[in-house]
Amino acid sequence: MALEKLGRLRSDQQRGVRKPPSREDLFANYFLPEVRRPKLEAAYREIGALAESLVAATLPSRQVSQDPVTEYEKVPSPLSRAIVPAPHAMFQPDPLTIESVVWEDRLKTMRRQAVDQELTIKVQLQRFLALQGSKVDANLLSLGRQQTLGIHLNSFADWLGGGAAVTEISGQKLLAYRAYLLEQVTRGKWMLSTASERLGSVKSFVRWLWRTEAIKSLPRLLDAGCHELEIGKSRGAIETFTKAEIGRLLSEASPRTRLYILLTLNTAMTQKDISDLNWDEVDWQAGRIIRKRSKTRRFDATPIVSYKLWPETFRLLTSERSSDGAGRVLLNVNGGPLWSESMDDAGAYRKVDNIRSAFERLRRKLGIGKPFKCLKKTAASEIAGSKEYRSLRGLFLGHAPTALADIHYANAPVELFDEALSWLRRGLIAEAVESC
Repeated sequence: MALEKLGRLRSDQQRGVRKPPSREDLFANYFLPEVRRPKLEAAYREIGALAESLVAATLPSRQVSQDPVTEYEKVPSPLSRAIVPAPHAMFQPDPLTIESVVWEDRLKTMRRQAVDQELTIKVQLQRFLALQGSKVDANLLSLGRQQTLGIHLNSFADWLGGGAAVTEISGQKLLAYRAYLLEQVTRGKWMLSTASERLGSVKSFVRWLWRTEAIKSLPRLLDAGCHELEIGKSRGAIETFTKAEIGRLLSEASPRTRLYILLTLNTAMTQKDISDLNWDEVDWQAGRIIRKRSKTRRFDATPIVSYKLWPETFRLLTSERSSDGAGRVLLNVNGGPLWSESMDDAGAYRKVDNIRSAFERLRRKLGIGKPFKCLKKTAASEIAGSKEYRSLRGLFLGHAPTALADIHYANAPVELFDEALSWLRRGLIAEAVESC
């Protein structure tokens, strides 16, 4: 049929005849029953007319239209409907509908194959992740964050189609992806925070495509102030340890695990901060740790904080420190870092966290369900709840100052901060260490 139409069109072109395409010439109409099966449709109409005539003959009281075909189409009687079902009802699903869907998928694939491979989502995503890898090499991004981005964005590429052009990422597509993420939340597959983080990664990728001119314009849904794409995170109450729980942890912990707990309560250190603590960041005479947070040390605005160590913290740090006298202060039993991340020979992400492992063993033993990070939240919450010291919460956490006066005109109040740390010790651990 296609060759026949092509021959007819070429013949018309050679004769200089330019006719508008007929209904049968349009590809979309190729899947209509009346175009593909005109004789079958006509036969059904004729049979329908005969059926209505039979109905009229057997039921003289029934009002029948002068046009039996029209009557069959508009108001078929129960008897005629039973004898001659409508053509589209003969096949479920209709073969023409199936064929139409198959061809639509084929054409979509052909269009994607015709796209410049340099501008496909797959290729651009590889470039974006390679850029994140260079940031990891320069210590501007953690390896874990790069791996998370890869998981999020490869999932998005699978959903949309990695062979699709980046120009297909429109506002409508982003809204559809948001709906897909929320559907996974509804099904219980992901938490709301997970869906929000995945959508955030996609937004970052799309903005990068625009900045690198891979797409000519940024979808309007990503304009500042537009909230159509937001997925709100559920924020419950901040989980903290009670004084009784801290007392139990300190009394049952080994000296090394007790040191991890005290360092976090005393200096707001994370596992990575403890692992990265260097000999030259400790004043062994004054009993102080003076450093920036590992996560933000590359930023000029973040403060170098001087933490006065509690007697218990300093004593354990001194006894547990490495014998090297340089480099990392605390090492694991193999002489390696307490926290590390790497890629193995197979390209799989591997993370080692000895501090978390030690704390998990302790809390499971005691039946306490809160993770290590809640220790930092506990100390920060205590300071935030103090009228006298609440202004020092940001300094305790190592955050950059936000007030203009603090940024340009004021130094960190060392004496007041020392007082706050002593007050924090009395409130959190004084009773516990006396009973140990």
